[in-house]
Amino acid sequence: MDEAIAHLQSQAGEHFDPELVASFISIRPEIEGIRSQYAD
Repeated sequence: MDEAIAHLQSQAGEHFDPELVASFISIRPEIEGIRSQYAD
């Protein structure tokens, strides 16, 4: 997950909308919770 976030941040404004990147990062705790809930 850390690599994905770093990639999004490095490409914000180039390939990704900076506002959407910021929104995605702001909900990271929820994403991590869902990820751990459904881990195999």
